[in-house]
Amino acid sequence: MNEILNFFVSHWQLSILFVGLLLVYMGFEFMQNTGSSNEVSPEQAVEMYNHQQALFIDIRSIDDFNQGHIIGAMQISLHELDSKLKKLQKYMKKPVIVVCARGKSSLQGAKQLSTHGFEQAVSLAGGMLAWQAAGLPLITTTSALNKSEF
Repeated sequence: MNEILNFFVSHWQLSILFVGLLLVYMGFEFMQNTGSSNEVSPEQAVEMYNHQQALFIDIRSIDDFNQGHIIGAMQISLHELDSKLKKLQKYMKKPVIVVCARGKSSLQGAKQLSTHGFEQAVSLAGGMLAWQAAGLPLITTTSALNKSEF
């Protein structure tokens, strides 16, 4: 223990650098683990839909979408998001909940929308698996909103 203390005293510049890098790393890890501001649970998503007229954007394939999706959701694949921004502009100030199968790709979609000015773009934590696990309803026919919008 005494040797470690002597090293830190003798090499104080390296010690300060090490502690600084350790703090930056810990801060980064903390931010990654508490990144719930860009994710919402299925229950929070329902609240946002009911009270703030949130829009669901389902980025899964059209086949997966047709097999079961959240009522009122629009199907737009992740690589199509940029090309559909003009049609989505009316939702820029509203909550937009991006949905995928497991909640991983939707994080990327929410980030993509946020960089284009969508103030309340979030990902559904756990995706459709979490939605179904929560016992929330799905619809298996393409919604009228999906057909008329795009």
